Amino acid sequence: VPSMFLLGRFYDGQFGHASLADPKLAIGYFLKAAEKGDPGAMVAAGSRLLNSKDIELDEKKGNMWLNKAIEKKEYSGYLALGDYEENTKKDLEAALAHYTKGAEAGQPDCMIRAADFHLNGKGTKKDAAKGVEYLEKAAAAGSSQAHLMLAAKILEGEKPDLGIAYVHLLKA
Repeated sequence: VPSMFLLGRFYDGQFGHASLADPKLAIGYFLKAAEKGDPGAMVAAGSRLLNSKDIELDEKKGNMWLNKAIEKKEYSGYLALGDYEENTKKDLEAALAHYTKGAEAGQPDCMIRAADFHLNGKGTKKDAAKGVEYLEKAAAAGSSQAHLMLAAKILEGEKPDLGIAYVHLLKA
């Protein structure tokens, strides 16, 4: 199963050999690994079935794989669902709902996306405090991107605390 998943990633172009990328082979391997129970492959397959420009899309099947991954506690499925709602369906409220569920489950990338939505008023009212709260949780979970965003947020303030900004930059 791990080999199937890695072959899927290889044919997805994730190992630096873009000339050998083959999206149809990639989805085939992701689906084989997903059918054998691999949660990461479920997310990869579901995401591509919802968003790929190179294979036939299947919203029902894509959602099914992402929800199966979430049931197996692979919470990056929420990130893929949110990305689909945000970028393909253009439904920011639905995207934020998925990102929020992922953030509550501890998925750092979902925390960052939820923070961005709150900081910029995408799909919700602008709420800087809530956005910063999500960034702090993502930073505590080890996200260097969250540390960088927190440093930038601090530095754009009227009287920035350079010490705290510096600490976030170091952690980033």
